Amino acid sequence: MSPTNYFEGQHNTDITNALNQVLADMLVLHMKLNAFHWNVEGPHFKPLHELFEEQYTEIRPAMDNIAERARALRVYAITDMASALKTSKISETTQVPSAEDMVQILHDDHLTLVDSLRKGVAVAEKAEDVSTADMCTALVTVHEKAAWLLKSHLVGAA
Repeated sequence: MSPTNYFEGQHNTDITNALNQVLADMLVLHMKLNAFHWNVEGPHFKPLHELFEEQYTEIRPAMDNIAERARALRVYAITDMASALKTSKISETTQVPSAEDMVQILHDDHLTLVDSLRKGVAVAEKAEDVSTADMCTALVTVHEKAAWLLKSHLVGAA
């Protein structure tokens, strides 16, 4: 296996599909974090408003890195929200949920993204693409922490 085999053929297709899956999930999650940041209400407004902002701010450069990695592998990154919504495993929220429901939804969405990232790691490792595997592995840690921070806001969270 040559060290650059992931630039061509099925490996490239598998890796770039995984990257675009991650990017789609991130785009939908980013939009949801923004919307919840703008619309959260209740006695925990300030800490949730700030937490949602921290998370959408942190995800933005990661999306850029994922998209640029896809481009480095000679594939176009997702270019529109319709494609992101069609591809993403994270669904959009069209109503404004309660603050507690926002927290639960975002917690679950981060874990969905973690699942996509882990699949990206597996695909990249199979192709010996250490760059993509490393990028996705680092993001697993970020989104597991984000899920934990959100879970900690829920009543009765363990």
